[in-house]
Amino acid sequence: MRKGIAICLVSLGVLAGCGAGKTALVMYKENVSYDDGNETLLDCQVAAAQKVPVSNNIYTTPTWTTPVSCTVSSGRTSCSGGVTYGGNMVTQDLNVGLRDRVIKQCLRDKGYFVGEAPICNSVNKRKYIKNIDSQNVAHEKLMTKPEDILCVFYDDGVPVVVENTMQAGS
Repeated sequence: MRKGIAICLVSLGVLAGCGAGKTALVMYKENVSYDDGNETLLDCQVAAAQKVPVSNNIYTTPTWTTPVSCTVSSGRTSCSGGVTYGGNMVTQDLNVGLRDRVIKQCLRDKGYFVGEAPICNSVNKRKYIKNIDSQNVAHEKLMTKPEDILCVFYDDGVPVVVENTMQAGS
């Protein structure tokens, strides 16, 4: 069974919240290592941050209070309710989607394929994490072709690619 797992697939946290399902950004260029790809990504992220500044929208969520109900028993009155929920302050960057589009376009302009891969569920993560071999996750390794990617999971905050070839040998 081939244990071809590659580290450093790039993930943009924003993509997880924007799409229908949780996904991670996949970038690929023939004969390019993950180190070189990550350097290019960083350049594109810096350029996007300069072109599309943060535009925060700050608002407070609506509040609502549960009704108060009182009962009298044996001359004693007891009341419950009156709990207020909501009223939380929320900060939202309105330009995050545009900044992601600028990053993807920058990568395309530099000759990279840009797409998305699903994030592995916990069952797949447990199944494949035992196959991680430190010799097979070197940063110098060439990027994994998108059609070979089954899913992505995170090991100590590091994105790890699970290749389709592992599924056949399991």
